Amino acid sequence: MRFPSKEQLERIRPHYPTGTRVELLQMDDQQAPPIGTKGTVYGIDDSGSILVNWDNGSGLNIIFGVDRCQPDSWQLTPYITKLWLILLLASLNASVTPKAPGPENHSS
Repeated sequence: MRFPSKEQLERIRPHYPTGTRVELLQMDDQQAPPIGTKGTVYGIDDSGSILVNWDNGSGLNIIFGVDRCQPDSWQLTPYITKLWLILLLASLNASVTPKAPGPENHSS
């Protein structure tokens, strides 16, 4: 089994933050959950293993360079949620423009 470099770990971690939902693509273990099983990431250790609580109760980790998983494409990660909110607020601010006082707003 090979271990990732520090640089590789720094590239992996942002893609699998705690709470990320993942789907199992491949696991080389007789007790592996079935391919397609989904789970929730709770960390990445220094060996690059992705620590997952699988929905079926399994606790086997995704081993760096051996097993494979992918983020569940239908989830809203914290980053995507934050980006979506920023864009929503920007669009709302752009569509709300203050009205200049006109003759109908003046009382004489």
